[in-house]
Amino acid sequence: DPQAQRPAVTKRREQTAGSSRQQQQAAAGSRQQQAAGSSSQQARRNESCQREDQDGCASPALKLGAPLVRPAKAFGISRRGPFEECGPVFEKVGELAGKAGLFQRGGSMVHLVFEMEEGQAPFAAPAVVVDDHEMETPEGLEAFDIPGGLFAHAVISGAYSQLPDAWKSLHNDWAPAQGLKPMKLEPKFPSYELYANDPSKTDEADLQTELFMRVESGDAGAVVASRDIPGVTPGDIYAMWADDEVRKELACPGSTVVENGAFEVGAITRSEFKNEKGEVTAVFVERNLALVKGRRWVFCVELFESNGDLHMAGINSFELYPSATGTLMVCHESTTCYNGKADIPGHAKFFENMFDDQVRILKRRAEEGK
Repeated sequence: DPQAQRPAVTKRREQTAGSSRQQQQAAAGSRQQQAAGSSSQQARRNESCQREDQDGCASPALKLGAPLVRPAKAFGISRRGPFEECGPVFEKVGELAGKAGLFQRGGSMVHLVFEMEEGQAPFAAPAVVVDDHEMETPEGLEAFDIPGGLFAHAVISGAYSQLPDAWKSLHNDWAPAQGLKPMKLEPKFPSYELYANDPSKTDEADLQTELFMRVESGDAGAVVASRDIPGVTPGDIYAMWADDEVRKELACPGSTVVENGAFEVGAITRSEFKNEKGEVTAVFVERNLALVKGRRWVFCVELFESNGDLHMAGINSFELYPSATGTLMVCHESTTCYNGKADIPGHAKFFENMFDDQVRILKRRAEEGK
């Protein structure tokens, strides 16, 4: 079902002037929203690498892209059941989030979708997403980690009646045309909708809804790898990354680091490949784009041939999440060029080998008391 990634859309109803904020949201059915949650917050989560494409859009109100989205934290109430019946849950989440001050902190209302299996009721959660990863869970709500990564993204302006066609276009048309395919929904990696304004206070033509459908490599574009590393915390792994000598060890195999930038945003690490005669045959350049302590490392990479031609360019992210045994490390890659083609053969194995190296280094550091 091309709409299997989205909550069902209910018709927008008239709002009564004397109703409360929560009653107004409930009247909107499963499209509950909060005016305080602005789209500017989501824009801060989106990395600068974004492919925009207006061709083939379902309507002028639909804007499509494939951003790398930063990890986020959300607080809500999970439920298994028909989407059409989730209005009261949105109302409850809005009430509890309001009391906890989440909207005053820039929170936005979202609908996380964890599972959609044929023959089963969907598993989802109305929630409020925030940027503060250290925020304590408000009373009455559950905490959800939203891993970052590559998403098919649509911004819809106007009536909610457009959303079914928008999801259909995103799922069936636009993403496959970019060489991307929707990932299977699972609790650790939800897709979601973000509601940028409140239907009770916004003209229908000005409503803004963002769709985030998690995608993975089809024929091109992204590689996703993950590893559950037992016995270590996210802080242990982040401290390893911050070690200058460790980053030299993690350099591209076969290269020699000639410039080792600091572990800070904007810093550059440069490595060289040489032949048997000592001649430089290629240069590998890595630049840090974003760092979240204990959570995430985002960097772009470029590989230049000896004649200066660009051989490969892409963006990678390592993300850390506490697990039952230790830490789940997730790697995403969006490659924009590989030998003149949007293709990344063998990189899944490359990152598995990199995980092996990091596990080895973590064991050594533990023995050294670091």
